Amino acid sequence: MKYISILLIFLYGCDESLPPKDIPQKLFEGKISPEYILTGQENVLRVRFILKNIFDETLEGKLLLDGMFEIQSIKNPDLKKSEKFNLSQLTYAKNYNPITNQLRLDPGDSISILYSWNFLSNDSIDLTKEFFNLQTDPACTVRMVAREETFRFNADIQIFKEISPAIFSQKEYSFCYTNIFVRQGLCPSIDCKK
Repeated sequence: MKYISILLIFLYGCDESLPPKDIPQKLFEGKISPEYILTGQENVLRVRFILKNIFDETLEGKLLLDGMFEIQSIKNPDLKKSEKFNLSQLTYAKNYNPITNQLRLDPGDSISILYSWNFLSNDSIDLTKEFFNLQTDPACTVRMVAREETFRFNADIQIFKEISPAIFSQKEYSFCYTNIFVRQGLCPSIDCKK
C-alpha cells in the first residue's frame, strides 16, 4: 500500500513549478598573470588569462571565446596592443571537446588562455627599437638592459552565449626588457632599475 501511495503522489503531484533559481551576476573569477620570458628561443611578454567558475553549479555549452584584451604602457598610454581572444590561445580546459566545441565547467573548474606578445603595438611600433631605453649592462657588457617599464592589462571575455561576459581584474606588471639571453654563470642576474 505504501508503494502505491508514493506512486500516486508522483503521478498526481502538484502542478506548481519550482521558483526560478537566482543566478548571480558574477559567475566567474578572472585573473591575469603576465610574465616576461627571456630564453635562448624567446624574448616575449607572456600573458595568461585564467577564468574560474565560482558558481555552485556546472556551466555547460558551446565555447564562444568572445572578447578582447589590451596591454597598455603606463608611461605612454598611446602605446598599446589590443587583440581578440581566439581558440588557438586556449591552453587548458579540463572538460572541453574540441570536436563538438562543448565546454563543461564544474564548480571550481577553470580555463586558461595564453598570449605571447612580441612587443609590436597596434600601430606596428616595435617597442624593442622605439620605446625601451636600452643601455649596456655594466655587469655584463654583451647585453643591453632597459629601465623598468610598467604595463596595464585589461580583459573581458564571454565564454557562453547565454551568460554575460566576465571582466578580469585590471593588472599592472613591471619588467626590464633585455636584448639577448645570456646563460647563467656567464653574467650575473639582471639588476632592473627604474
